[in-house]
Amino acid sequence: MKKRNYIFILFMIGSMLTPRTCLAYSKNETIYSTLNEKGEKITTTVSNHLSFVDNSVIEDETELKNILNIHGQESFVLNNNRLTWNTFDEDIYYEGDTEKNLPIKTTITYYLNEEEKDPKEILGSSGTITIRLHFENLEKQIRKVNGVNTELYTPFVTTVGTIIDSKYNKNITISNGKVVGTGKRNILVGMAAPGLYDSIHLEELKDFNDIVITFETTNFLLNTVYIVSTPKLLENADLEIFSKMDSLYNNVSLLQQNMNTLENGVLELTEGIHSLSNGSLGLMNSLKTLSTSTNTLKTGAIEIDNGLKEVLKSLNQVKKELATLDTSSLNSLEILKKQNNEAIETLIYSTKMSERDLKDAYEKNQLANYKGSDTTLLLIKNTYELISLLNTNNLALTKSSTTIKDVTKKVNTLIISLETAIKKIENGSSQLSNGISTLKLGVDKIYEGSTSLHNGVLNLQKGASTLCEGTSKFNKEGIGTLNKSAYTLKSYSDKVEALTTLSEEYNGFSSNNSNQTVFVSKVSSLKKSYRK
Repeated sequence: MKKRNYIFILFMIGSMLTPRTCLAYSKNETIYSTLNEKGEKITTTVSNHLSFVDNSVIEDETELKNILNIHGQESFVLNNNRLTWNTFDEDIYYEGDTEKNLPIKTTITYYLNEEEKDPKEILGSSGTITIRLHFENLEKQIRKVNGVNTELYTPFVTTVGTIIDSKYNKNITISNGKVVGTGKRNILVGMAAPGLYDSIHLEELKDFNDIVITFETTNFLLNTVYIVSTPKLLENADLEIFSKMDSLYNNVSLLQQNMNTLENGVLELTEGIHSLSNGSLGLMNSLKTLSTSTNTLKTGAIEIDNGLKEVLKSLNQVKKELATLDTSSLNSLEILKKQNNEAIETLIYSTKMSERDLKDAYEKNQLANYKGSDTTLLLIKNTYELISLLNTNNLALTKSSTTIKDVTKKVNTLIISLETAIKKIENGSSQLSNGISTLKLGVDKIYEGSTSLHNGVLNLQKGASTLCEGTSKFNKEGIGTLNKSAYTLKSYSDKVEALTTLSEEYNGFSSNNSNQTVFVSKVSSLKKSYRK
């Protein structure tokens, strides 16, 4: 009975992790698994919540065995995989067993002073402990991305939480997560996205299949570790940024085309000046007029050069920023935080105690290592520890949200710099045009009374050659590189859109009609009967 109460409490928490839908009825599925210290599955129980029931009889789909109504007297009939309920217009809560493998395979390895060990053999030991949790995504799919068959993995977000005391342990760290010290204890929360790197191949995601915990200890023991996974990565609203990336890609492609045209024009200009040089031997006497006119051209060319340098600098910075931009979803983070807060409020309300009273009761009764069978104390222990984990998760989510906002702010600033540089290019082009007009008047005068412009044309030819080389280099190393980067970003966005579709198509673990699925795994603690 105590186990059933415990599962029901966790099921209620899981059912509040996402908003309810407005269908005739919705189905929230929570899978509870117990794992041994190496991450191997021992048992799996699935709890389902059918809500917004507005019919006296409903049919549900399930693959579960040993089905039990855990919150009501409603009867049911099971025919193959079809489950028919007499609801009395009430929500249905039921559970059942399954031997089906979890979609995320967990492997836990332990190291004492960098040497792999069996955790049972090193209980009570002193030294540096490393615990590596490796998550393997088994939901591999083949989907077309840009017309090419591509291996993708249904996206899962996996959160790991545990508590390590401060009496025997110090220098505690966790990868992809955060450690929050509360005096006597340290609350650890880490986040992984198994299979995401294998789908996108973005180097920054390479370590997101693992969570590594390290600490120095004088008396090693393994506290309970909770692992929560959900097959959600992005929501539809988050795809707006990819529409902006598509627009950016199109604009950069247009910039590349225009830059190619400019480069060809400069090349033609250089060839024309070379021809002019061959016929300018008799125009030497009008060099002063030409020199005065070309000063204006020189000033315009300098303006163009400076403007182009600023554009190149800004574009390179944009490229660097975009390369490290985390496309994680602000909306998803805010939803998770809201869901965590709702779960905390529900937990506090269910105990009829304030959070402060829960903490006092937890510390007064020394429940951190409590192994008794008192139902009330177990409820206080489990509820308080879950609240602590959810609060810690909120801190990690807030930090992630702040990071995304900072990156977005930097991108906006760089875009403003780009616009300013472009305006300078326009001003420089205008001055160059005026200079060319002045040059024409000077050339007319030269043709009237001069015999040679050879030396001046040679200087102009040299400057045009330099301009040609600079334009070609800018086009190749600047605009060309930016265009390649934009194409790479677009390929990432296409894959992420495909991953989002996979996430939406995941309709359950023990059935194919679940609106929301959450996996909760518990790695039981290991403790020695005596202390070293």
